[in-house]
Formats: sequence, structure tokens, C-alpha cells
Amino acid sequence: MKQIIGAQLYIFSKQFDIDKDIDQLLDGLVEAGYQGIEGGPEDADYYRPKLEQRNLILCAAHTITGRLQDIQPLMVYLKAMNVQDIIVSGLIEWYQRSPEDYRRASDLLNRAGAAFRSEGIHLHYHNHDFEFSPIEGSTTGMDILLEKLDFRVVDLCVDLGWVWWKKIDPVAFLQDHLNQIGYVHLRDFAGDVSTELGHGQMPLPAILRQIEAMPGLRGVVVEQDPGPADPFQSMAMSRTYLREKGVS
Repeated sequence: MKQIIGAQLYIFSKQFDIDKDIDQLLDGLVEAGYQGIEGGPEDADYYRPKLEQRNLILCAAHTITGRLQDIQPLMVYLKAMNVQDIIVSGLIEWYQRSPEDYRRASDLLNRAGAAFRSEGIHLHYHNHDFEFSPIEGSTTGMDILLEKLDFRVVDLCVDLGWVWWKKIDPVAFLQDHLNQIGYVHLRDFAGDVSTELGHGQMPLPAILRQIEAMPGLRGVVVEQDPGPADPFQSMAMSRTYLREKGVS
């Protein structure tokens, strides 16, 4: 696989303080074999040298879509961190998910995406499960996003775990939307429980083969929800699984 394999810090969020404990988190992820990080402290002067000391890259910043209403602070941060990718989740208001909310969010994503792209930054929309639920007849939120987004300036960060969780074939989704996907979150689920890669029921070998056939992807990041298990061990287990599948 040609892409940098990154680690999403969300798994640590219930047991650690991402700001105060960042040294411990980064050291553990380096030991596990990750090359990059998604997310982290918002103080660039504090965060950037910690990554540089460990030869890690910031794969992408991650925030909520509502913050795109004023992109200047985000632009300053991205340039200070020398990162060219930003991922956003949810609509403008997280729990407001009407068809009109999706259309308003699409307009905001398009405007922000154009502004970011003019500065060499790529904007990606990260799905959860709710985008695949019907909201207008049989029309889903994802249907509206696929119709309204300007894929010249914004694309999808596909969380394949949520795709699978909604009983959609993740490999087929990747194939069907090849030119609308710029980023992938690798997950595994055992039933409805987020788990380590290779310890759930998702068709990961087929997913990895499809990802390998998508050289235009800008990032591939391992994500797992926080749980009772040791998050360092969980992330190491996922990285070991990828190595066993030939993903170095």
C-alpha cells in the first residue's frame, strides 16, 4: 500500500487527555509502527515539535463541519502544522439532519473546499452511520451529499466501519464512488462493537485489495472507538494485522 498508515487519536479520548498526554500517546503509536497521526492538540507551536521529534507527520486535522463557517483559524493552524488535509464530521449543527440541513452543509463544504483548495489544502467529509439513514422517502443524507457536493474541491473520507454497520458492502461502496473518495478510515466491527482490525467481521482482505487499487487516496487511517481495552494494545494489534497482510 502506497499511502501513509496513520492512527486516529479518538480511541484515547476517554482514558487520556489528548493535550496533556500527547507525548505518551505519540510514543506508543511510534512503537506500534504508525507513520502519521490524525488529530491532536490545536496549539501548533506545542504540537508540531512533538511530531517532528518522532519523525511523525500529521496526516490530517479533524474537526466538526460547523467550524467551517470561519475557516481562517483553521487555515492558520493547517499552515503552521504544514498539513494539506482537513477532515470534518457532521452537519452544521450535529443533531439537525433534515434534507435542508444536508443541503446547507453541502453549500458550506463547497465554499470552504474551494477556499482551502486555493491554498493547496484538501477538504474531506467523514461519514458516520446516520448519513445512510432515509430522511426524505428513500433518499438518504449520503444521497444528498453525493448530489450536492462539488467533488472538484471536497471529497469523502469514508469510514468503512459505519458503511458496513449500515449493512452496505464497503468494497462496493469504494468501487462505486471511486472518484469521490479521497481518504479512508479503516475499521473493524464485531457485531455492533468497534474492535481491532482482524478481530471483527468486516471483509478486510477485500477492502485492502480495493484500497491498493486506489492510488489517488491521500490517506489511510486506522480508527477504533474508545472502549474498556488498553488503547495502546488495540492500536498495536491493528498495526500488526496490517503488517501480516503486507501493509508495511
